[in-house]
Amino acid sequence: MTFSNIIHFLRVPQFSLGSALGVTGAAFIVSRSIQLGSAVFLSRILTPNDFGLLAIVTAIITFSTQLTAVNLGSELVRSAKLESQDVDVAWTYEFLRNLALFAVIFVLADFLVALFKQPDAAVALRVSSLSFIIASLRNPYLVQIRRDKLFLLLGVMD
Repeated sequence: MTFSNIIHFLRVPQFSLGSALGVTGAAFIVSRSIQLGSAVFLSRILTPNDFGLLAIVTAIITFSTQLTAVNLGSELVRSAKLESQDVDVAWTYEFLRNLALFAVIFVLADFLVALFKQPDAAVALRVSSLSFIIASLRNPYLVQIRRDKLFLLLGVMD
């Protein structure tokens, strides 16, 4: 089975509002169920001290992500015409933002965890900041899947 066959299989023909919501909702429920299951599993195997460290790291990473989010990808989905240079600019911004967030958090990890009075979390925070670098490797043309309303494919990829 080739990639184009998979896309053809996952394409829902003739989208109505109801079918688009159903496909998106089903994909959302499946992906969130997997996330919930992994969170429950993780919380069961962590000690209370480790769970506290994870909470601090998650709070710092999430706050820094939300603080700097511009959401250019959504703007590209809504734009009348998608041009290659627009996608390149959005990807370059995301790459530079993620690289800067990684560098700032990596350098300031000791200071950030001192605010929470948890110096043990510095190493975990530095390791978690690598997720910004990994997120930078995301294919910028995934926005085309959203523009083409391939909701099932998007849900499977999520």
